[in-house]
Amino acid sequence: MQAALTPPRDTARPFANCRYRHKPAMVLKILKVIDMRIFTLTITVLLFFAPVATAQNRPDDASLIQLNTRIFDLRADVRNLRRDDDFIPLTEIEWLRMLTDEDEYLEPTVVHIKAARAPVLKRWKTLEPDRDFPITENIPSMFLLDGYQTRSGHPSNRRLLLVPIDDSTDFTVHCNGGNIEKHRFCTVSATYPPDPNIWLLARVYHPEPPFHFREIAHRIREIAYCLDVTEAVNSGAYKAGPYVDPDKDLPELRNCYDPIS
Repeated sequence: MQAALTPPRDTARPFANCRYRHKPAMVLKILKVIDMRIFTLTITVLLFFAPVATAQNRPDDASLIQLNTRIFDLRADVRNLRRDDDFIPLTEIEWLRMLTDEDEYLEPTVVHIKAARAPVLKRWKTLEPDRDFPITENIPSMFLLDGYQTRSGHPSNRRLLLVPIDDSTDFTVHCNGGNIEKHRFCTVSATYPPDPNIWLLARVYHPEPPFHFREIAHRIREIAYCLDVTEAVNSGAYKAGPYVDPDKDLPELRNCYDPIS
């Protein structure tokens, strides 16, 4: 019986005897897939070992936000912070959220710094309490507070205005759902003296007496002051500090720009 003949191999063309020798397009496709997998693996390794942003290599402006004329250092990377251009959601920053949660007056609040297109006091002065909040009778007793003038915008008391008698240009309070506990929340709005077009806001959900609206206004203004680095930036003296580590000691509220080491 005659032995089967083996065709000679074409050593000059390594793929000549491959079963894909008549399918060069398939070969190229396979090679491209292999190359892409190697490229993807290389990028993954590089990203894994890439340096994490620190106080030494992070951009100096990664923690800065400017509203009107003021610049605030949030001591965290805010480049991906979800917000509109006209406000800073302070309590969306982890360490500030933890800080306010530990404060006896700010624990139930959401705090924002907001920019206005016109001076805040001008907006407040154009508000006519007699017209917008004409009712002064049958107001829930829990909102009749010493040192405040309390008015209602509707017989149902779903909108209430509380204005401090001693200084109505310092802050005001609006409360909604006065007669319905589950719908009740108050908003404390405070001025920010360094910029008349900036105001501070704290939402207090499900408030219960005793209320501490004046203390809340003072606290949120204090936070804004200690985050404000405008003069340092404008003078060239600003130097980015390390991000606040929420797992370590939190900054004191009265000195939040210099965390406790």
